[in-house]
Amino acid sequence: MSRDIAAVKRYAKALYEVAREQNLIAKVEEDLRVVSSTIRGSVELQTLLDHPGISADKKKSVIGALFDGRVEVAVFNTLLLLLERRREAILPVLAEHYTNISNKEQGRADAIVTTPIPLTPAEMERVAERFGKLTGKTIRVTGNIDTKLLGGMQVKIGDRLYDGSLSGKLARLQKTLIGSQA
Repeated sequence: MSRDIAAVKRYAKALYEVAREQNLIAKVEEDLRVVSSTIRGSVELQTLLDHPGISADKKKSVIGALFDGRVEVAVFNTLLLLLERRREAILPVLAEHYTNISNKEQGRADAIVTTPIPLTPAEMERVAERFGKLTGKTIRVTGNIDTKLLGGMQVKIGDRLYDGSLSGKLARLQKTLIGSQA
């Protein structure tokens, strides 16, 4: 598995370099997300790609039918190269690693903002500004709804979780009260 992680990082970095040279960083990222969601969204496609008895040529023809002319040439060629080298397993996670490299190179971070009700675009912008100041990066915000939060919000940036939700505060209060009774 660690070989796969090292490999996906190498391919993602190489693809990022090509995209940067061609001024297509955002388009390649978008195309990789489409590829990843297509693969993850189809059990049949995952089964085909994971099956060791199916030839690389057959897999290439399926990928070609799905993505040829629909994604950037660099993305399509990378997909074919991965299939040729029997690296199908890293196809679904290539987008994630590419995005990580792109974010790091551009001083950007992705934030998942979870709230009990949808935020307005203006509220999302304020969250992006506030956490941008906190992290020193440009923040791209994605909204998520979780009615169990009761109120407030949780913001996840990378591996960090900023929990300002009411349910999070109640859990911390409960932990404090239980700890003080011991």
